[in-house]
Amino acid sequence: MLVLSVVWLVCILFKVLTVGIWYLYRMGVVLSRLWATKRSFRDHLEHLEDEIKQIETAQQRNAIIKRQLISSIVLWSSVLYIVAFVGYYLFAFPPTWTERFLYAVPFFIAPFIIFLINRYVNYFLEKRYQQCGVKLQQLKAEKKNVLEDVIETESFKNAKELLERFDPESTFLRPSQLNGS
Repeated sequence: MLVLSVVWLVCILFKVLTVGIWYLYRMGVVLSRLWATKRSFRDHLEHLEDEIKQIETAQQRNAIIKRQLISSIVLWSSVLYIVAFVGYYLFAFPPTWTERFLYAVPFFIAPFIIFLINRYVNYFLEKRYQQCGVKLQQLKAEKKNVLEDVIETESFKNAKELLERFDPESTFLRPSQLNGS
């Protein structure tokens, strides 16, 4: 009886400690969100630039994978089709026309199946490519908005540095504009 009560007490103590630690962890998350410091424009732009580069490399990688996968599907299905046809002709060529027709049905259906597989793979990879494109457009729009906020809120020197680094094609703060005004 004493052993059970000690085990019960240890279990309750363990439960209280784990719940308490979890509660403190959750409160720490909540409190850190309340007093979170705002990211600087430079950090935010660097983060956006990194994400844009990752998505662009992912798009290039997806295009390469698409070409390789579709070409390998066509190549290997053609090789398999020819080998199967030669094997059928050499080893299983039936004597009657009805059996020949029944054995040849897979050879008539196979190109359509290969075509459908090719279309599905193409559709899947194209959809992935488009999703990356949409995400890329969103990030570029967000970057543009952040750069507009930089122009409005930052000092001239900081804004010029950030624009030269993150938007070299910008028409803002060009020497020709500065000389004209």
